[in-house]
Amino acid sequence: MTLFDLDYRRSKRRVFCLIIIAALISAGIHSSIEADAKQSLRQSCVGTVGLGEDGLQLLDIPKSSSSWCDASFDFDKSSSLAKQVLATCPIKSRCNVEGLYAGHGMFYWTKIISIRKMPGT
Repeated sequence: MTLFDLDYRRSKRRVFCLIIIAALISAGIHSSIEADAKQSLRQSCVGTVGLGEDGLQLLDIPKSSSSWCDASFDFDKSSSLAKQVLATCPIKSRCNVEGLYAGHGMFYWTKIISIRKMPGT
């Protein structure tokens, strides 16, 4: 065995180790991105409860509100979140909803912390 053979074996091991390390790092980054995408964020929104393109949601939202205030409560009016909203705020009533939302491309409420009907509606 020559000195060249030993260097060649060592360099193959180094390349193999670097490939394994790169794969592990890539898997860790991918997992953290997925976790961030699934994480719910908190928001407080005022709007009119109604049926929009994405099912039951807040409509007529002030422009100063969160970009995701029109998130869907659910496509199905019989869902638990939809029932919770409609129990306090019937369709066409103005409400303040505070809760958690998630999504990517399409956003939806995941939990309602508080909901109250605005006076005069």
